[in-house]
Amino acid sequence: MSASSTRKQWAAVATGCSKTAEPKLDDGEFCEVKLLPLQTFRTRLREGQLTDAAIAYLALDYLGLL
Repeated sequence: MSASSTRKQWAAVATGCSKTAEPKLDDGEFCEVKLLPLQTFRTRLREGQLTDAAIAYLALDYLGLL
């Protein structure tokens, strides 16, 4: 997110999950659910393949994995 953006951003950290249904979104919302093994997540972060690296690092920090 750029420094001049005023949009709200939400992130969730979940472990041991499985996808059971598609998200039900309101008009104008967008959300993409991806289940990744931790190592794949870290590789994609390191290679610049994630759309928001700051949130990704916060998630790893929250999990004590930095």
